[in-house]
Amino acid sequence: SSCIVTPEKVIKEVKHLIVDFVWNGKTPKIAYKTLSQSIENGGLKLIDFETKVKAIKITWIKFRKRKFICC
Repeated sequence: SSCIVTPEKVIKEVKHLIVDFVWNGKTPKIAYKTLSQSIENGGLKLIDFETKVKAIKITWIKFRKRKFICC
């Protein structure tokens, strides 16, 4: 298996689509970082796509490392 590289352009486009959806195409009134926080902290628990991609890459690296050690 291989790790799929997610271009920065794709990450920005997904983030833009999320913001555009939340704000119905209007100018955002609250920062994306705030919106991705928990509801208790004033956010909407939106997925931080960039962080999600990084987490998947780290998981992949851990999996590959373990696979090489075990085999």
